[in-house]
Amino acid sequence: MRELVDSIADCFAVGARHELLVARVRGLLSVLLKTPPAVPAAWHPLGFIHFSLGEVRRGDKLRLHVWPRMHRRTQEPPLPIHDHIFDLESEVLAGSLLNRFFSVEGDTATPTHRVFEVLYDGDVSALRATEQTAQCQQISERLFVSGDRYRVARGAYHATEVADSEFAATVVLTTAISDRAPLVLGPLSGPGTYRYRRQLCSPSEVEEALKSVDAALAGR
Repeated sequence: MRELVDSIADCFAVGARHELLVARVRGLLSVLLKTPPAVPAAWHPLGFIHFSLGEVRRGDKLRLHVWPRMHRRTQEPPLPIHDHIFDLESEVLAGSLLNRFFSVEGDTATPTHRVFEVLYDGDVSALRATEQTAQCQQISERLFVSGDRYRVARGAYHATEVADSEFAATVVLTTAISDRAPLVLGPLSGPGTYRYRRQLCSPSEVEEALKSVDAALAGR
């Protein structure tokens, strides 16, 4: 399986055509469907299934993100605006998603949000309020569809949306990982900490997600 994961990461490195990436992803899916526990799969706080496909060259990491149709487990309350501690490159394998990007200015006279740090303790994500407030304004949005590739720079604030009635899947490469805590924008007042337990997916959820991605890539 290692060779398959590396070959998918190579598609990002050389800017390979979508058809080649899809072929390599389907090769990996065929292996995973025979041995579903081969990669960890858990529900992300933002509502999608996160398959950790493993580490590739120089500490970069490859992931598969799947938004099942009409079946999500999103943290409550939903806090979608966040940044990353890495550069992210993603290609939409199936469906579509809306990415919104935001300008965030700290310590203004008219703040709209409080900045929260994300801390990890086993399978628990804790969003802890900081003293920093910020003014957040949307600056752009774009709909990405199957075959589109996009980048999100480390430290950029964005939010990704997939309608509950839609299915979507992306393959994601993360690079240039830093050691600071990720940041999330939350309400100015309210609890100082929000906690979310990242539940492992059940075997049936894993199988259904993988089969749905494979069916979408096969045009079924």
